[in-house]
Amino acid sequence: MNAFLNAAPAMMTCRLCGNFASKVVRFRYVVTTCTKRRIVPHGNLAIRYRLLDVSDSNTCTARDNVSTLSSMNLLKDYPFSIVTFPEILRSQVSQEFLTLESEFQISPSPEVYSSVGVSFVSHCLRPLPDSREDWALACHAMYIILYFNDLRDRDSLIENSKIWLHVLSSMPGESCDSNANCFDGFMEKFHRHRHYSVLHLAHFICASQSSTTAMVMESKICAHNDHSRLALDTYRMMRRGTICVSPFLEVVKMVTGQSMDLQHYFGPLTRELDSLATEIQYVANDLYSIERDRQLGQANLVALIARDYDCEIGRAIDMVIHEHRQLVAKFVQLGEVLMNSVMSVAQDIVSSEDVSRYMAMLEGCIWGNVAAVHELRERYSEQSS
Repeated sequence: MNAFLNAAPAMMTCRLCGNFASKVVRFRYVVTTCTKRRIVPHGNLAIRYRLLDVSDSNTCTARDNVSTLSSMNLLKDYPFSIVTFPEILRSQVSQEFLTLESEFQISPSPEVYSSVGVSFVSHCLRPLPDSREDWALACHAMYIILYFNDLRDRDSLIENSKIWLHVLSSMPGESCDSNANCFDGFMEKFHRHRHYSVLHLAHFICASQSSTTAMVMESKICAHNDHSRLALDTYRMMRRGTICVSPFLEVVKMVTGQSMDLQHYFGPLTRELDSLATEIQYVANDLYSIERDRQLGQANLVALIARDYDCEIGRAIDMVIHEHRQLVAKFVQLGEVLMNSVMSVAQDIVSSEDVSRYMAMLEGCIWGNVAAVHELRERYSEQSS
């Protein structure tokens, strides 16, 4: 361990302000200085610990309580030129969810599909689909994701996770369980899609397995009421999976015909953009669900930061809002890097239009996430019960 710590760089980057922070490892603590000195327990993740600058008065104005969240609108932080989707598309997406509900009837919360699902899927389908099979597949994917989200507090999550993982590893048509019929029906649509490829399937299965594993991990933590001892980095790792952005993105990439060459030749950049889009969405969701998570006894990014930095919840909210803005800024900047890279070295392989389409898809998902939360505000705000 000592050799590992001694080999670590002497400087770290502040997670929020972007400035360098000096670091000294002393016994079981990392002493950092980033405008304001803080002592942070490192556990086994000392070098990867994300530092927070809580002394920036321009961005961290302490609040006395979380009531201000009722008027929070993170959409204002998104510098995207979001194209309003046609009402006809929203109507088609809504009808698709009703069809799925009628056919499979596995939803314990139908209102979630009629509001969150419709809004989110409608924003994500960019460029707009020209075939029913596109929004049908995207809706089916979101239907399953929201179903698993509703199971997160239930004992049946692990059993359904086993069924889902079995379906992923089976050929379409091999399942007989009632819920598996829904999962199997989705995989049949996936295999039949005109843009289907083995690469699409491999990426989707990998992302789905990671998200399912994270949900099971969260379920076991909830069962043992271990949130108070949950490390912040462990929570972040787990939350990237439980938000289920990655598997849905793989579906949307296929139905919107995203360039596989772009993802192959510029994989490091596109994967980092995907990761940032995922982080932005789970951070936004945690901001909106502070009170709901408190009532359900679930972990939340804001609460864990307030615990680790021994600060009031209002200050922790400001810290997370600032983190959200920094992630959005980095996302926009990396999108420009991707465009410049393509224009300078690879116009004969991929085009600027491929980059624009890819960024539009990710921006639509980021925007749709918050837009969906606003459509069902009581589920995530202090009015939830």
